[in-house]
Amino acid sequence: VGVAGRRGSCGSLGMAVMALEGSAGGFDRLEGSVYCVSDIHTDATDNMNLVKEWPSHPDDSLIVVGDISHKLDVIEETLGILKGKYADVFFVPGNHELWVDKEKDPDGTSLKKFEQIMALCDRLGVRTKPALVGDCWVVPLFSFYDRSLDLTCTQPELLSAHGGHDLKATDAPEELSMLGEWAAGFEKWPWVDFSRCVWPQQTSEMAGSE
Repeated sequence: VGVAGRRGSCGSLGMAVMALEGSAGGFDRLEGSVYCVSDIHTDATDNMNLVKEWPSHPDDSLIVVGDISHKLDVIEETLGILKGKYADVFFVPGNHELWVDKEKDPDGTSLKKFEQIMALCDRLGVRTKPALVGDCWVVPLFSFYDRSLDLTCTQPELLSAHGGHDLKATDAPEELSMLGEWAAGFEKWPWVDFSRCVWPQQTSEMAGSE
């Protein structure tokens, strides 16, 4: 787990962070440096303890780009700790945040979970909307996988999404064959999101029709 950043530098870590000049155009304008971190997984005790020990940056902003925890109470505790260390905290949920416990919430969906997290952020004062930090626009983007991680994706689409077109162009038959075998068995992978993320029927229909 680590945090890196410096004044005047902008990176991309699941959010659009763009260096631009000019007016904030009605959006909040903030000052200070921008720090980024992701996948801190504070449902692990060691990670939570490490986050608690991070130094404070009371004049700077932190971008947390997904994967704090699938547990709302852990997300709340973690964001609260980070709010106490930074002037502003931006957050975009990752795939782990959208996992649903069907035993505890049989009617729950990942979209409902997303809405709960957005409400939690509003209550904590955690930013989920664009803002200008110095000369850096921080623009939270809410999206999920491209269709290469969708079981409705066809093998040719999967090959193309993961470099198959490049392999064909460079005439690498062994690599292309390996990628083809990988694509053919994709739906058999033990990918946890397939079982832990729950999408409303209309969402699945829309994804399958693209």
